[in-house]
Amino acid sequence: MVSKALNKTFRKSYFRNKGRFLANFLTVFFSLAITAGLAAIPIDFAESFATNYVEGNAPDLIIKSKAYTGFSDIEIEEVLQLPNVESIQSFLVMDGKEDDGTYNRFYVYDFAEASIAKPTLIEGKYPQNRGEIAVEIPNKNRKEYHLGDTVSFASAEAFMGQEATIVGVLDSPLYNSVSKERAELEDQNDKQYVEAIFYLEKATLLKFMQNMKTDIYVRLSVPHDYLTESYRNGIISIQKDFLERLGEENVAILTLEETTSYGLFRNYNDKVRLISFIFPAFFIAVCALINHITITRYIKDERSIIASYLSAGLSKGRVVLKYALFAGISILIGGTIGYFLGAALLPFVVFPAYNAVFQMGAYSLIWFTPIALFVLALLFLLGVFIACFSAISYLRQEPSELVRDQAPKPGKKIWLERIPFLWKHLSFSLKSSFRNIFRQKKNFVLTSLAIIGSTLLVLIGFSLLNVSDAMKEDELFSDVASSMGLISTVIVMFAILMTVPIIYSLVSMNVADRNRELATLMVLGYQDIECSLYTFREILMIAVFAALIGLPISAVVIDLVLRYLGFGKIQDVQWWSYLSTYGIVTISVVATNFLVYPRIKRIDMNASLKSVE
Repeated sequence: MVSKALNKTFRKSYFRNKGRFLANFLTVFFSLAITAGLAAIPIDFAESFATNYVEGNAPDLIIKSKAYTGFSDIEIEEVLQLPNVESIQSFLVMDGKEDDGTYNRFYVYDFAEASIAKPTLIEGKYPQNRGEIAVEIPNKNRKEYHLGDTVSFASAEAFMGQEATIVGVLDSPLYNSVSKERAELEDQNDKQYVEAIFYLEKATLLKFMQNMKTDIYVRLSVPHDYLTESYRNGIISIQKDFLERLGEENVAILTLEETTSYGLFRNYNDKVRLISFIFPAFFIAVCALINHITITRYIKDERSIIASYLSAGLSKGRVVLKYALFAGISILIGGTIGYFLGAALLPFVVFPAYNAVFQMGAYSLIWFTPIALFVLALLFLLGVFIACFSAISYLRQEPSELVRDQAPKPGKKIWLERIPFLWKHLSFSLKSSFRNIFRQKKNFVLTSLAIIGSTLLVLIGFSLLNVSDAMKEDELFSDVASSMGLISTVIVMFAILMTVPIIYSLVSMNVADRNRELATLMVLGYQDIECSLYTFREILMIAVFAALIGLPISAVVIDLVLRYLGFGKIQDVQWWSYLSTYGIVTISVVATNFLVYPRIKRIDMNASLKSVE
């Protein structure tokens, strides 16, 4: 019966503190949503992108001859006999310059025998006769051709005639992005790009050219876990071995990493993966701070209730359990919902932007993201630890001490008072605010840290957005800037939403600390709005100061983060990002004050002022 009544008391206590529960819940919810979403993207989308290489039987190595005559039959057989070689396919490929200065790429295949990276027929037919040609599917960086178009090539006239008719549109598994393809020129410093990619049937060439082979696709007998470190390291090891056997003076050997589409996706996906590893560190710090603020304030407000528990014979362990459950449940529920929502929602939002740049396959939701689960477990353990530690510190006191309210700290002369010409011109309310700020040093430090943390989260989001815009000028990343920009926008939104529960916790703590003062002002005839300004002024002053200090601190942290990620620089961050961050944080403080205003109006003057003795 006692246990039943006690559980009922616990539930009522939780309900009375639903605002604190909600602040903890929302802070963890937003943290886990963005963490799980970012962690799911590189895993999920890598599997989706790799589908093209699996279904297209992509080569693991591309061996290019450095001889003008290409590979001889003996050299091709030598490649086939190399260790780990499963199959090979030799063919002719060349980049040719046209009369207008543009470049085209030509592949010459035996389509009947082609098995490695054979282009898929999208429309029309494979070229079979002389004068017929197929074209790679167009994109924004490749010229668009249609079935039936007649084209002429000055660069290929010697082996295919002056004109050819497009009879097919093909899709190669090696061209899976819209990025520009570098033309292969003797002068490596000459940056030219191919306008289109064409395919011819080997049998339609002149006899002396049908046996010319410049490239060899090599399929290795290795596990094909594309876009993984194990696959990359294994292929690089074999690449080095083949170079030693064949001679660097004779051949150049490329892995998929050196192809434009694969290399670009790998590079970009790695950046997103690094972001998903870095961000949780900030979220953990901010969540731990907010949990500390909410739970310590909760326990402090229930000093007399804790005294009643102990006087009634309730064990200290049971008391500690009450607050550990409060912290643990809010974190577990918020984190779990955030985890599943973020893992499903963020990839869904970002996928169209990825698909606009890369040729993606179907993707499935990834529910198991170790980094997000680690963050959730760590936040849960930290929250429970903080709750237990805070509760135990109060349980060291006797019930007779706990039942008394803590005496307010005595006022001391602050440093502003030592500047007479400044101090004497301040109004009474401002003097009172400054004294309260410096008298409550712990609150001042906690509030400042939380505001700085909020400033950092918002500015990081804006910084990534600015870096994404700057990436448009980079030849490698120009085409993926839009998708990174979308990810950055989502991060900004979540960071802004996260500042609200953070600041709400701070404002609530400040109001709770001033109940007796506010009640006194009400008794003296102050209006509700005047009492609100008395309290809100202090939090706003701290926020204005902390956000201002937080900007340079955030800039230093962001500089380190960008250096670690290996793209962008702090100079890419625009002035409006700093201004917007500062404005968002301060506006959030003002907006949150309005949310807490009804709580001030409900203050019971009698209950707040009566003696506990």
